[in-house]
Amino acid sequence: MSPTGGNVYPFDSLANAATNINSAVAGAPSGAVVLVHSGTYVLTNSLVITNTLSIVGVDGASATVLDGNDRATCILSHHPETLIEGLTVQNGRGTYLTSSDGGGGIFMESGGVVRACTIIHNRSSYYGGGIGFRVGYGLIDQCVIVSNVSANYGGGVTLGNDSELRNSLVAYNHAENGGGVHSDGNTPKIHNSTLAFNEAVSAGGG
Repeated sequence: MSPTGGNVYPFDSLANAATNINSAVAGAPSGAVVLVHSGTYVLTNSLVITNTLSIVGVDGASATVLDGNDRATCILSHHPETLIEGLTVQNGRGTYLTSSDGGGGIFMESGGVVRACTIIHNRSSYYGGGIGFRVGYGLIDQCVIVSNVSANYGGGVTLGNDSELRNSLVAYNHAENGGGVHSDGNTPKIHNSTLAFNEAVSAGGG
C-alpha cells in the first residue's frame, strides 16, 4: 500500500502496491499482512475486516495516517485475529445504531490487537470515541489515545469483558461517562499505562 504504487492486483510489490487502502484491505486474503507505507490516506468509508488480517504501518504511526474525514469509523473489524499496528487513526466517526456505534477510530467487534498506534480526534455517538472493543480478547498496547470524544461511554477507550490496556497513554479525552476508559462489563485490566486530563460529565473522569 503506497500513494505512489502502480495499483496492480494482487499488490504484491512496492511497484505494484495499491493506492487505495480500501481496495487493498478488501482484496487481501485471510492471513495477509497489508503493509502501508508513509502517507495520509483519506477514507471514503470504513476499512472493513472480515478475516484474519494485519494492517501495519511500515514507517510507524508518525508517518502513516488513516483519516476518516468525519464520515465513518476508520477501521471496523469483525474478526478476532486482527492486528492494527503503526498507524495514526484520526477523524473517525462512529454513529449510534450502526455496526460502528462503538469506536470512532477503531471498532474491534470480536477482539484483536491494536499496537503502537496514535488514536486522535475521533468521536462516537455511543461508546469508545477512540477505540471500542465489544467481545472476545482484545489488547491495546503501546498506543497514544488523545483528544477523542464519546457522547456516552469511554471517550478514549471502551474495553470489552476480556480486553486489556497496556503501556499506553490515554489523555485529554471526553465523554458523558468514563472520560478516558470505560469498561463494558468486568473491572478493566489496565497495566503500566497513564490516564491523565480526561473529562466526564457524569461519572468516571479517568
